[in-house]
Amino acid sequence: MKISYNWLQNLLDFNLSIENTSDLLTDIGLEVEKTNKYSSITTDLSQLVIGEVVECFKHPNADRLKVTKVNVGLKSNLIIVCGAPNVDVFQKVIVAPVGAVLKTRLNESFKIKKSKIRGIESHGMICAEDEIGVGSNHDGIIVLKNKFKIGDSASKVYKPYNDDVFEIGLTPNRCDAISHYGVARDLKAALSYRNESSEYELILPSISNFTNLRLAPNILVNIIDSKLCNRFCGIIIKNIKIKPSSDKIKNKLNAIGLKSINNIVDITNYVMHEIGQPLHAYDLEKIKSGKIEIKTLNKKTKFITLDSEEIIVDKDDLMICDGDIPMCLAGIYGGEHYSVSNETKTIFLESAFFNPVSIRKSSKKHNINTDSSYRFERGVDINMVEYALKRAAALILEDCDCEIICDVIDEYPNKNQEKEIVLNFDKINSLIGYDIDKLKVKSILNLLDFKINNVNDISVGITIPSYRHDVSRECDVVEEILRIHGYNNIPENENIKFSLSSKTNNNFKYQNIISDYLSSVGFNEIMNNSLVKENSNHYKSEPVSLINSISKDISIMRLDLLDGFLNTISYNSNRKNYSNNLYEFGSIYKKEANKYYEKKVLGIVMNGDLIKKSWNNVAVSSSFYFLKNVILNIFKRFNIDYNEEIIDSNNLIIYSNKVQLSEISKINSSQFSDYGIKSDIFYCIIDCDLLYSLVASDFFNVKKISKFPIVIRDFSFLVNDRVIYSDLKKTILSTNPDLIKSIKLNDSYNPKNSENKKSYSFSVYLESSEKTLSDKEINKISKKIIKKVSQNFDAEIRDQ
Repeated sequence: MKISYNWLQNLLDFNLSIENTSDLLTDIGLEVEKTNKYSSITTDLSQLVIGEVVECFKHPNADRLKVTKVNVGLKSNLIIVCGAPNVDVFQKVIVAPVGAVLKTRLNESFKIKKSKIRGIESHGMICAEDEIGVGSNHDGIIVLKNKFKIGDSASKVYKPYNDDVFEIGLTPNRCDAISHYGVARDLKAALSYRNESSEYELILPSISNFTNLRLAPNILVNIIDSKLCNRFCGIIIKNIKIKPSSDKIKNKLNAIGLKSINNIVDITNYVMHEIGQPLHAYDLEKIKSGKIEIKTLNKKTKFITLDSEEIIVDKDDLMICDGDIPMCLAGIYGGEHYSVSNETKTIFLESAFFNPVSIRKSSKKHNINTDSSYRFERGVDINMVEYALKRAAALILEDCDCEIICDVIDEYPNKNQEKEIVLNFDKINSLIGYDIDKLKVKSILNLLDFKINNVNDISVGITIPSYRHDVSRECDVVEEILRIHGYNNIPENENIKFSLSSKTNNNFKYQNIISDYLSSVGFNEIMNNSLVKENSNHYKSEPVSLINSISKDISIMRLDLLDGFLNTISYNSNRKNYSNNLYEFGSIYKKEANKYYEKKVLGIVMNGDLIKKSWNNVAVSSSFYFLKNVILNIFKRFNIDYNEEIIDSNNLIIYSNKVQLSEISKINSSQFSDYGIKSDIFYCIIDCDLLYSLVASDFFNVKKISKFPIVIRDFSFLVNDRVIYSDLKKTILSTNPDLIKSIKLNDSYNPKNSENKKSYSFSVYLESSEKTLSDKEINKISKKIIKKVSQNFDAEIRDQ
């Protein structure tokens, strides 16, 4: 939010430097992120001089150019080639001599140089308005009145409007400060409290010249939905003349980044930024029904906005209607067919209070964000609705020779109930951790417009101002007291107190162990948004949808981590980074039987080379079995028993105690083709909640390393395709548990010439802690394995 320093000074009689004002605003919770200098004239006019054209004739080599001799008070006249159609002899003009730097309103800078134009040297430039940033006209050069003296600086012709503008990072709760008056009100409270010797006067913008014919209006206003529109004020002004705004209004709006449109629109914007109350003007002659209704429409209705965009409004959108025809999306955006134009003679000026929740929903649904909706979403001051209307009407009367032809229409069906709070003095000091004198507390409350109803030694009863929608609890009032008193004025306590939890959460320790391992083998951790796009995931479960999402791109809670991985891989690949080996700890969400579930999971993905090829090493590419080994190493690290179930050569499920712990798969190319990814993707997901619950407190098992060598024997069996690897593994281990230390699956596939058959190839690791195994002992164990597997599974041994 941009706040003008000059504007603040119009509303508050104070004398602080820009730096001190910025520091004080930040200290009271209105953080100044940046301060910018503004000038209505972009060029340094002291570089430019006033001259007189003493000769002007057609350029001999160009039809549209003229050669001029300009007297700028020097010994000799300047020869300047000029292309302006209106340049002529005896004109007083503004000249930019060689070396001057001009800056346009578009922030385009250029330096004047001596140049030869179609064979004639030009020693400067005769300026147009837009070329020196004093206007937007480029039809011709600036022609001055004769009263200006030749050789004087151009700064005597134009007086720039200079200002300093604060950019305030306003928090969403501070709806009271979304205006210059609101900021000035806060500033006055802080200055008055911290400088007791000085008096500061807050000036409410004047409505003294507001006059109206106290007649009944010739238009009917009816609030049909009073829950969504709590108050609606209006007035009719005739004999309007649409024209450019006065410099007073235009300069202030330009300083805070608003483009001037016309006097009526500018005045409504001016009052909105001055007081904080949005307004809207309608061309009264276009309202044919003679009645304005504030209501929702039962069926889907087309509505054309001011920028000629068509939207469909439904029963949840509050509309300002000409009978049944929508004129305005209430509090958000006006309609094209009822807007003020250059032909407008009579306007209906509106000021209202709309339900913040309703405005926020409609604004997000239609993706329309305006200065008006920004304020209504946070809540404006319902007690300033009529005053803001009169303030705008007074400014219009001042600007135009017009008249207000009716009394103020004020529909206020349900009066606002004041909020009251009892504030305990001990509670204030307890929350702050520091004792603030009771008289100072009462002083701050008065300065912040909190009405004190009763007070005693224990507590004070107060009424909350109507513009403080964010204050509803005792602690909210304490926060207000503290920010005006000053956080920096609370002395530091030398004693540091903190409590230690009696329970320690080992889950973070386990997560760090896994992270350290994955990072050590070449994976990078990422963190993606939990909100994903509709239909972006391929899930069997019902997703958790947001009721009021900001965008369709973030409208459901993720059911898997895969979509985030695919987006990350796509982003990296498009930037020539083809090694995407990633992991993420995150939550996934689902809905079953009208209940919502959240689960903590670990996702791991491999894409591209894990290790790139170089002169001294061979590339290590991503593969299903590499990823599987990584996952199994994690389980072994925590000493967790598990079983494997091979679905096919591209899918593996790992169980623990018959509950699915992990799933490893090669992603089907159809799932990532839309992301522009061309190489294989291997993906694993681990149930962290289950994993952590299986970890024993003494999972660090230490055993002595055998000094005798390990022997490896490879086996390949052809079995029925219904046989799973985990059953084979159990059978092999049971053959000789003392000597068979581990089994590693090397390959699994369905042979083309063997129907309903599957081939398993694996390595068996044999080791004794007492001696070196002989060939005889190894062969004996090998024969037992072959015999047992053949008998139990009707398996055939395959040649290696």
